[in-house]
Amino acid sequence: MNKKKLFIIIGILIMGCILVLNLNNSTQVEVFSTKKGLMQDIIEAEGIVELENKSTLYSRISGIVSRVNCNEGDKVDIGENLLEFDMEDLVLAKKIGETDLNTELASFENLKNEVKYEDIKKAELELEQAKIDTKIAEKKYEDSADNLKKMETLYDSNLISEEKLKDVKLEESIAKSNLNSEYKEMEIAEYSLKRLKNSISKDDLKIADLKVEQAKLNLEDINKKLEYAKINSDIKGVVLSKFAEEGELIEEGDKLFEIGDYSSAYIEAYILSDDIFEVQVNNKVIISTDALGEIMGEIYYIAAKAEKYISTLGIEQQRIKVKIKYDNKKHVFKPGYSVDLKIIAKEKADTIYVPQKSIFDIEGEDKVFVVENGKLIIRTVKKGFESEEYVEIIEGLSEGEVIIIDPDNNLEEGIKVRY
Repeated sequence: MNKKKLFIIIGILIMGCILVLNLNNSTQVEVFSTKKGLMQDIIEAEGIVELENKSTLYSRISGIVSRVNCNEGDKVDIGENLLEFDMEDLVLAKKIGETDLNTELASFENLKNEVKYEDIKKAELELEQAKIDTKIAEKKYEDSADNLKKMETLYDSNLISEEKLKDVKLEESIAKSNLNSEYKEMEIAEYSLKRLKNSISKDDLKIADLKVEQAKLNLEDINKKLEYAKINSDIKGVVLSKFAEEGELIEEGDKLFEIGDYSSAYIEAYILSDDIFEVQVNNKVIISTDALGEIMGEIYYIAAKAEKYISTLGIEQQRIKVKIKYDNKKHVFKPGYSVDLKIIAKEKADTIYVPQKSIFDIEGEDKVFVVENGKLIIRTVKKGFESEEYVEIIEGLSEGEVIIIDPDNNLEEGIKVRY
């Protein structure tokens, strides 16, 4: 072997030793290369598709359904007939009511002054029964009114649904109407008995007049029931739910249909009270669905107060309701559909940013470790906009510089590092 080759081999060996020594004297680190880009402060949430314009139709009479003219999913217009009840009994009742009214009108014109003992006894019994019926009606109304107050309190606390509250209000309204009717019946009975006992002929006209008015009220009630026997849609939309079938017996107050207008669809979400301070009307929202991927939306409503909200883990939280609009003509989501939301609370484009965990504090100043020529130097930085994972650097770093991510206590300025 000649001397030239020997020197080359020796040189390579020396360089290798130096390299090994350098590697052994350096510390392995995880680094981040600073860069410019878009920073976003994201608040994640779950949302449910709701309809601003929707209606629940209830039965206002009891009866048998004779015809159902729609199915779930059908489009309907305002005033379109959805269901009809069997009206045979009501038509007959109307004829009887008209006959009764004509009879009372005739009696009004042909009053008799003769009063019999049997008529007085009958009138007394009728008055006693009217008083009993009135007390029962008063108790039912008091119970329904008390129940309504309780349900309104529960509804204000979000413990019952709006549909449940509507049902209770309907029960209270029916009880009040029945009570007023019983008061009228008792008034007639009292006046009739007084007239019979006193045999005052001029009161016959008053009694007859009351009977005529009662007959008119009965006929009006029947006509209203005939009107209620036809259920028509009160909005333009789609039949979301149908709760009645042909031949089914329906009770007064039963739910019949839910109608919704898809063009009024929005997304409702509840944001933690700790996060709501970052959320504003007009914030953009990334809406994610398994079927359609990502679409954009925008917050248009933030509730004025927080509500108690029970999480999936059963934890009570304070959350604020927000509403999000999107292109509901292009993207038709069914009510109740669940979506994932990323609310862009704040964003800044073309700015230098680094991971939050790369910054540490020394005597009240924000610092980072910068790698220069394989060694660490400590650099003072000034922070700007912050998100959950990243922070903007407005002073102290340039694009492309290499910094240490999550430095531990063993690192110090001047040591050699590798990555």
